[in-house]
Amino acid sequence: MLLKRIYLIVYFVYFIIYLIDKALSYDLVINNDEEVLFDLAENVNILLRSYNVQILLIDDYYKLPQHGRNLFNIQNNLTFHSENGTIFDFQSTETTNLYLNIIAGAVDKKITFRNITFYNYDGFTTELSAATHFTTTDKTNRYTVEFDNCTFKNNKKITFYTHVSLKLEFGNVTFDHCNFTNIYGDSEYGGSIVYSDKNYGNKLVFVDSIFNNNIVNYNIPLFNLYESSLSIINTKFLNCLSYYGYIVSFRTLSNSSYSQFKVTIEDSEFSNINSLMEGKNNIISIKNTKFSNITSISSIPVIMNALYSNVSIVDSVFSNIVSHKSSLFMDQGKLIFMNTTFSDIITNSKTMINFMYNSVIIEDCEFKNILCNGDSDNSSLIIFDSGENSNTFDIKNVIIENCKTNGDMITINGNKPIIKMFNVKIDKIHSYGALINNQSIDANISIDSSVITNNENINKWKCGLITNYNSTFFNVENSIFKNNNVKNNGGSLCFMNYNKLSININTTVFENNSALNGGVIYFNEKVRDVNINDKYSLKLENIIFKSNNANYFGGAIYSDFNISYLELSTLKNVSFIDNHAYAGGAIYISNADNTHFNLNNKSLIEYKNNVAISHGNNFATSPYYVKYINENNKKFDIMSGMTFPFEFILYDKFNQTVTDLYKYYSNIALNIKSVSSNCKIHGNICNFSKGQCELNHFKIYTTNPTTVDFQLALLENNDFNVKFDLENISFKINDCKSGQIKIVGKNGFYQCEDPICNSNCPVSSGRALCLKSSNITNINNVLYNKCQCVNGWKGKDCHVMDYSPLKFKYNTIITTPIILIILSVMIFNYLNRHVKIIEDTGYIKLQMVLFGLLLFYISCNFNVFHSFFSCSLNILLRHCGVLLIYILSLIYTLTGCELGVRKGELQLYLNVKSYERHNNIELFYEQNPIASTILNEKMLLNIENELNQIQNKNQENKSSIHQFPKKKYNLSKYSLFKKKTEDNNDIKSLNKLVSNIHSLFTELIILYTLFLLVIAGSIIYYKTKDDIYVQEYDGKWIYKCPLQELNFIFNCSEFIIIIYLTAKVTKVWNYVYIFKCLKNILYISIIWLSFGPLINIITYLSFMNNNNLYNICNSIINELCYFIILILYTYEKIYYIISKKGNDFKYYFNSVSIEKCLEHNSYSCGCNKEANGEEEIVNNYLSFYKFCSKFIQFSDGKFKYVRKNSKNTMKFII
Repeated sequence: MLLKRIYLIVYFVYFIIYLIDKALSYDLVINNDEEVLFDLAENVNILLRSYNVQILLIDDYYKLPQHGRNLFNIQNNLTFHSENGTIFDFQSTETTNLYLNIIAGAVDKKITFRNITFYNYDGFTTELSAATHFTTTDKTNRYTVEFDNCTFKNNKKITFYTHVSLKLEFGNVTFDHCNFTNIYGDSEYGGSIVYSDKNYGNKLVFVDSIFNNNIVNYNIPLFNLYESSLSIINTKFLNCLSYYGYIVSFRTLSNSSYSQFKVTIEDSEFSNINSLMEGKNNIISIKNTKFSNITSISSIPVIMNALYSNVSIVDSVFSNIVSHKSSLFMDQGKLIFMNTTFSDIITNSKTMINFMYNSVIIEDCEFKNILCNGDSDNSSLIIFDSGENSNTFDIKNVIIENCKTNGDMITINGNKPIIKMFNVKIDKIHSYGALINNQSIDANISIDSSVITNNENINKWKCGLITNYNSTFFNVENSIFKNNNVKNNGGSLCFMNYNKLSININTTVFENNSALNGGVIYFNEKVRDVNINDKYSLKLENIIFKSNNANYFGGAIYSDFNISYLELSTLKNVSFIDNHAYAGGAIYISNADNTHFNLNNKSLIEYKNNVAISHGNNFATSPYYVKYINENNKKFDIMSGMTFPFEFILYDKFNQTVTDLYKYYSNIALNIKSVSSNCKIHGNICNFSKGQCELNHFKIYTTNPTTVDFQLALLENNDFNVKFDLENISFKINDCKSGQIKIVGKNGFYQCEDPICNSNCPVSSGRALCLKSSNITNINNVLYNKCQCVNGWKGKDCHVMDYSPLKFKYNTIITTPIILIILSVMIFNYLNRHVKIIEDTGYIKLQMVLFGLLLFYISCNFNVFHSFFSCSLNILLRHCGVLLIYILSLIYTLTGCELGVRKGELQLYLNVKSYERHNNIELFYEQNPIASTILNEKMLLNIENELNQIQNKNQENKSSIHQFPKKKYNLSKYSLFKKKTEDNNDIKSLNKLVSNIHSLFTELIILYTLFLLVIAGSIIYYKTKDDIYVQEYDGKWIYKCPLQELNFIFNCSEFIIIIYLTAKVTKVWNYVYIFKCLKNILYISIIWLSFGPLINIITYLSFMNNNNLYNICNSIINELCYFIILILYTYEKIYYIISKKGNDFKYYFNSVSIEKCLEHNSYSCGCNKEANGEEEIVNNYLSFYKFCSKFIQFSDGKFKYVRKNSKNTMKFII
């Protein structure tokens, strides 16, 4: 309720004021009547004494009187109001004006023009000339002039003018929603639109207005203001130009304390204008304003020239600007740019923006598509000169991209400037210089969280993208340098001519940057004022150098540090990956004495896939020392005039050969200087090529045999302080050899020459020797020397190969009788094939062994050094025969291993529990009366059963187990002695034996077949190759068979398998129920192992360059070895057949008599016992041997393969 009462009181007060104002106001309606207009000012002045007057203009058009009596004395508020937009036509006369004079004592009065067009003013007087004149005679007046929705068109000037000696404070003129068109000015007055002279404290405001097509051809600005305030809000300046060059001339005293005299521009647009403002000591604020379509050919700044002013530009745009001679802003002023964009700008001046002697802030700004096309190497985007006061250049959240400069993009000058770059993106800059060229002294530069990519410095004489001259404190963190290219050195950073240097780079990536030297960083210390207090500090941590490239040196870093000035250096967690350079794929140190880093510390530095063409894939230095290739020899024996080749290798500090494929170090030349004077030298200078210096024509001439000392040195024109590991060399000059010719010159120096022969003598090819004449001395002439062929060559010009004679006939003499013996034995075996000793041991197997021996001896008649045909037959027949002998011997051995019984085991069981065995034998006879006539068979059967029982008991008694060795199938072999077994376990065990032996036959035949295929395929393959001839020990030529390597492999393989045979046959030495020939096979394997393939291996490794010795050793020893094998395989059979004992198994089969001695109640007491039944047991065993060994049978006139499944022991009946 109280609040409503308050509202009512307020409304009532306002209503009273309104009534009072109405009571004090007077509305005057006038029309376009000449007499009315003539006396208008006088009539209105009378009313103004008592009332606020509002002149209502009801007509659309009014011609102002020309008599000059339009003087209004303002004592109260005066308003010119038109509803329809009245036109004031000044009729283009000199005297038609509006004069408004504020009377002294009239305070806070207001003059208003509403909806009026000021048209056709062209007046001129010697006093003052303007469409409207505002004057006052009292400095205390605080008047206000408002132009509301007015238009000024085709006028010489619109003036806010005072001309008094005293100051006027706080006068205000406001243009709201006004249009200014074709205001062309007057040469006699200082301003075309507003002229405020000799006064201060005025406020000029333009709101929502438009200035369009105002062209002033006089040397005056549009606004000429003196210590006033200017506000331009939401206003457009379009096509506003003045010959004066500025839109606003804003003058303020340098010692003015009136901080209220500001220029404020907000939400406005300037297009196709002159420079916006000139002045000094101003406070200027520009916000949300656009400057565009501006072309300047003047030398004054394009946007403003307000020296020593504080300028703040926020949320604004500068675009489509062309400057032919000047920068955008004055050089001396405090400027702040916030969230401002500069785009599509072309300038031919020295710089687009020049900052001098003041700190600068550029934040959240963008610079795009800018072309700085001034003088070569002297046109920049920004120049910052800190002066002597250590000013700050602060760049934060700034994007600079797609710009081109004909010089350095940003140039920094002055003393101790502070450069701060945070979150700056510099992308796609094409500059004829660095992106940042720091030429200041003791600069402090910080780059943080910035991205510098895709930039190019095309100036071949300027280093780096960020270049630092003089002393610098440089810090980079959390930044990326990528895809940058520099035509000079330093693909990203360059440090030149420094006295003090402190560098800290942390958590930064350098990738795919390139330069001539130092793909990323280039250090060059060429000029230095020596001061022991000036030190270097270098700290690199958490950095990745990846895929950077240097055309010459240092794929990532090039360093010319002077280590004596390095105070602190740290490399930690630094990775060099896929960097490339000519030398130093990652790091190159030009001053080899200054290897100040532990570059090989893998815990701190990672190197991966860096590549250098010359030397140092990871790190390298300049050439450091020269090393003689034969460093252990400092004294040499040569002859005078003899060519003595020297070879030296050039190394860097890290002991890497300086290969130098492209000859960048070609100026390093080696010179061997003589310390003595009694000699003459030739060919003592050489340049390094591919890291080597070869003195291939070095010669020393002396008068007599003597000793000469030399010193190694480099020619004086090299730029490297290269050292030598061997500085002095001594030569002992000997007299000429007997085969040489001594040539003595006129000066007494002699030389030893090898004899020379005519060109037809093939000395150079090594086929002949040139021998000196025995009668002529001191002359080396083809007429006196003799050409003599060396061993291996013959003919007139030594072009015919001299082949080594093949002494091989003796081999045929030796092998022929042996071959006949083998054939005779084979015939003998055939005739006696039904004799038991041949039939039971295997007639086919015996004949196959003999056939293998026959193949071996036939192979001995073919010389491996004669031809490919002879060599291939020798190797084929030899190894087919040897392998056949081996397979048959292995069959005998492995069959014995499977079917034989260890004698010790049998005797052990025969003496265990004799009583129980006897009872078992009697029980067996009672249960098996049909077999009672064969005692031995039944005893063996009971022994088998007894052994089975013992085994079962031994499973419960561990002590018995240790006394009886187990053997696979040994408890089932005695089932062979049953007429017909019904024990399934026995049948399974016997089938397993049969299966193993059958598999053995099958595997051996398959292996033999594979061998034949391998050797046949090898022969076919090598047959297509060209014949190769090599020289033997005596120089004569011999055929080299390409199968010899294969022959060597076969010999090694045979040696290994014979070792296996020896081990197996040794195992059955104490077996019973095996063929006695197995003992002979043991002897055979030992002889075979000693004199068979082993001899072939030894002769291959020792005598391949002597065919006769090779053949003799192989033939004599091998033929003797295999002849002994022949004897051991056949002599017993031949002897027992001739002596009529060939059918008695005791002479070829090893068995035991196991009858019980009744006297001692023992089976192994040694007494003579009757061996009843032993023959039948052996026959049964032999039958089982034959059964297991049956692999191919002859039936119905055909050979048939016996399958393993068809061999069923159930069908085997003794």
